This record gives sequence, C-alpha cells and structure tokens, in this order.
Amino acid sequence: MAKASTIQSSFNAGELSPTLDGRVDLAKYKYGCAKMENFYPLVQGGARKRSGTRFVNEVKNSADVTRLIPFEFNTTQAYILEFGNLYMRVYKDGGQVLDSLSAIYEIATPYPSASLGAIQYAQSADVLYLAHPDYNPRKLIRTAHDAWTLSIIAFDHVPFEPTNLDVAVEVRCSHTTGNGRTLTTEPSTALFTSNMVGGQFKLSEIVGSNHGVWEPHSDNTTYSGSLNLNDIVYFENNVYKLKTTPGGGKTGTSAPIHDVGTESDGKFDWEYLHSGSGYVTITAVAGDGFTATCDVVKTLPDSVVGLAAAATHRWAHGAWTGKNGYPRSVSFFEDRLWWAGTANNPQTLWASKTSNYENHQIVDLDESAMIFTLNTDQVNVIEWINAGRKLTIGTAGGEFICSAALEGEALTPGNVSVVRHSTYGSKSNVAPERVEQVLLFVQRAGRKLR
Repeated sequence: MAKASTIQSSFNAGELSPTLDGRVDLAKYKYGCAKMENFYPLVQGGARKRSGTRFVNEVKNSADVTRLIPFEFNTTQAYILEFGNLYMRVYKDGGQVLDSLSAIYEIATPYPSASLGAIQYAQSADVLYLAHPDYNPRKLIRTAHDAWTLSIIAFDHVPFEPTNLDVAVEVRCSHTTGNGRTLTTEPSTALFTSNMVGGQFKLSEIVGSNHGVWEPHSDNTTYSGSLNLNDIVYFENNVYKLKTTPGGGKTGTSAPIHDVGTESDGKFDWEYLHSGSGYVTITAVAGDGFTATCDVVKTLPDSVVGLAAAATHRWAHGAWTGKNGYPRSVSFFEDRLWWAGTANNPQTLWASKTSNYENHQIVDLDESAMIFTLNTDQVNVIEWINAGRKLTIGTAGGEFICSAALEGEALTPGNVSVVRHSTYGSKSNVAPERVEQVLLFVQRAGRKLR
C-alpha cells in the first residue's frame, strides 16, 4: 500500500496530551504535535529551536543541593545568586564576581542545603526580602558587585498576636527603656519558654485612663493649673513627654501628632513616648518560666513598669518567633510588603504600612499595617502569595483572590475582600510563575500545572 504524507502547515497548537490521540474532530488537532521537544511554537505557525545553555562555573560543592535566585536591579545590573550550604556567591555578566583579592566573593547565610527549596523572596531596588518558615525574615542588600549584606530585618514595628484576654495572667517589666531588663508574671505563671528567645513581647495600657489629654492654648488643668517639665499628655492615642517649657504659660496651637523624636506644638517641645504600648525582645528565660530577661525596643508605658501593682493582662506575643514559627511567603502588593503563613498561624497574612515596608504598626489610618486570616472550612497553610492586578494566595487546599472590596479603590484595613477562586491546592515549596497576566502554579500532588 502506498504511503501518504500530509502537510502540517502549523505547529501553534503546541504539544497535545496523549488523551487527545485520534481527536481529528478538534480544530487544533491538525496544528498540534505528539511531542515538541526543545522547540517553542510560534503564533504565526512555525516553531523556533530553544536556545542552548553555556557552562559558566561549577558550584562550590556539586554534591550538595544548590539553588539559583535572580537579582535584577535594572537591565544593566542583573545578577544570579548561588545559594548553597550556608553560603551565597554572586554571578554577573556570565562569570563569578571576585573580591578585591581576586578570590571568589562569598558571604555566609543561615540556610543549609536541605532548607534552600523553601526560600521565597521579593525584591525592591537593591533589597531582596527572604522568607523561610524556619528562619527569621531577612533582607539581602547590595551596595556594590562585591558588597552584599544579609541580616535579620530590624522592623520599625513588628507584628503581634492578638492581645491576651485572660485577666488572671499579668506581666510587668522592671524598666521603661534599656537592655537587660526583667519581665515578671503576676502571680507567678510559667508563661515564658526557651523558644521565645529572640522573639518580641508587648505590654499595653489604656491611654485615656493614665494620662491627661493635650489641649491647644491651655494650661492643662489636669496638671493643677500649670505644665511642668516631664509632664505626660496624650493626643489621638499618642503619648508625649514635655521636654521644654520656655516662659511657662499655655500650650501652643499645633497639636503634637508625630510618632518619633521631639516636635513643637508652637510653644513647647514634646517627646514621643509610645502609642499605648511598647515592646521588648526576649534574650533569656528563667527555668521556671516565671521571668524573662529582655531588651526594650519601644518605650514601655510607665503604668506597666515597677512593682507588682503595675502588672497588666494586656500583653501579647510577637507573631513571628521560634514559638510561633516564621512566615513562609513574601510579596509586594499595592506598595505594601506582605508576609504569610507561619506554623502557628498558617492562614494569616501580614501587610506593612503603606510605603513603609518594615513597619507593622496598627494605627487608625488607611495606611495602617494589616493582619487578617483566611476564613475557610479547612485550615490549610498558605504556600505562596503573588501580586498581579490582585493578590493571589495559594494554599494547600485552594486558591484565593485578595483585593479591595470596592472596585477601583486601594486596599485598606476597612476595605478588604478575600474570595475563594479554586480548590486545586498548591504543592509545598514550589513558587508560582507569572507570565504576563497568567499565573502558573503546580497542583498539590505535583502532577499538574494549573
């Protein structure tokens, strides 16, 4: 029998699934291939051979798992970062970056080979933010080709868990500021554990119950008809200390609204102290768990400092600690830096203040930091977050879309909408890839690309 060869004039249907074998009734069937290897189908119909690769250099140790992460500052300054067992190396313009002594440039990292697959990252100019469920969030800063710094992020304000509601467990601190201070539970309670070391702890007060309010052009009758040096007032929940009293008399007319340093109200200078709370970093914990040693990061209210009577039940653990775990995912969206998914709060997202990526302070303004938890019928850890026109959230049990509740408006604490988009679920430690307006992710079992 004679053989017939049909002309295939187009390949733009790409590679077809074997389950479509024999489907001659489909229009795309005659434009597809059973296998298209090392070629890209073109819209015009033809196919282009995939470009090749070039050997640049062997990694530090080929026996270990190594991961490559891109770092692109602009079109002329792009790097490939080689993350290996507890180290990072840098490649640029097709070769390794060397230091001033012509040795391979390298910095230390906390990530062993087995942990590299779980790193997720988000870049802003010369800063790369790194998330990992087992390590404190870090940032990698580039100042030159051979000058990189990797450090734990020193947040202006860290995020916290909800404030304690158990009035039977109270905590006080020995001082409002300084290092090597002591947290004490009242009555003695085994509250502190060793995995809290390095984490934060917050103490709060009700501002209006402890201070008089600042008033314009007033002698503030709260202070017996006169204002004295070091008197404390509050305005819009910010607490201030009077630093100068030139000529005495009445206050100015410009309300103190600053949240750092010292500013004038038009007459007197006021030092910002706190906004109803302060927090510490725990450096050591007593064996019985009744006390902990700490360094004060943000000034504590006077009302929570001193003897047993100063103890308060308004305390909170830091959201990201060795006790609670650390966020596994990070992304930028609407000028905020977003983190998501800790071991203790697997479905929670934390967003920074607007344009202030390392500040998670909650304030009564639209630019406030945000904390919210996915409301679903199953508790599935957030595996990744990715920003496009909306924020897409991938969990082990499904995919969600986060955006402003009102179309065309910015995402703010009072304007958040999260809806379930699909229920495929995502594979752990496999980040999605955005191609223009399409987001590709690997399904939970690892056998399908969605």
